Amino acid sequence: GGIRGFLEPFKEVIKFYGFEPDPLECKKLNDVFGSELTMFLPYAISSNSTKKKFYVTKDPECSSLLVPDSNHLNRFVFFEKFEVIKILEVECCPLQEINELKNLEFDIIKVDAQGMDLDILKSAPCFVDSAFLIEVEPAFSQNYFNEYTIGEMINFMKDNGFKMIQIQPHMISRNNKFSEYDNNGEILWAETLWIKDYIEIFKNTNQIVLTKSKAFNNALLICSILEMYSYGFELAKFLYEHKIIDQKEYEFLDNINFWRTTKIIESEPNIIFESILRMLPTKLRIEVEKAATSAIKKHSLINF
Repeated sequence: GGIRGFLEPFKEVIKFYGFEPDPLECKKLNDVFGSELTMFLPYAISSNSTKKKFYVTKDPECSSLLVPDSNHLNRFVFFEKFEVIKILEVECCPLQEINELKNLEFDIIKVDAQGMDLDILKSAPCFVDSAFLIEVEPAFSQNYFNEYTIGEMINFMKDNGFKMIQIQPHMISRNNKFSEYDNNGEILWAETLWIKDYIEIFKNTNQIVLTKSKAFNNALLICSILEMYSYGFELAKFLYEHKIIDQKEYEFLDNINFWRTTKIIESEPNIIFESILRMLPTKLRIEVEKAATSAIKKHSLINF
């Protein structure tokens, strides 16, 4: 579908690219959700450019480039969702080879690709490098053959400087007559949200990989919208201590009202954060407006 879940607060301030390998479903998504800020592309994302089989299931949200493991899934009440009803042959390509995304950077990445999440992230190191926030849905057991599981995802995210900040497990009951009485089930997968830890990256590499404009226009604003005030303030303090922001800028960030009064308005041709801009010194306000213009041109969200 369109922008939803943790992305809902961002829907007025991002350009959004989504992917749907089924051309008919992709057209439907563009017809319903398509706009100047939202576009769906008819690609299947994989680690290499080739044709692959795409397994369409009874529940379209369970469709995948991977084959569902029916012996495993039949043990659970929702097994029918994974019944393969047709097989398509689709063109696959790595994320970084898609022409529409050339020379772009992304601040937020959301991947829900039915067992292919880690494969997709590994195929796009430059996008992972530029992102501040990533949502993925790793499995706790292999629901599809050759599916990556959460342990491998955790290792990959840690290696790329991310920390998990949210997890929402999906527990499924066994397929028998007592399932209706369950209060718990087995965790088969989870929605996980990861944020880049620039401070930890500095400790490990002695490099500061965040500029002032990217901090104000991306990382700190994302923290404000997600109401992660303590993380945002910790990052602001770190930037001040390393002379990325000056004392006057830090004093604005030292006020909780700066973080809690973000009011978003649309201003042609840019979408800006009015209340935050209003509180900034003139020089910094000009820098943020320039960065906002650049961000709109480069886009800021990619979704699978």
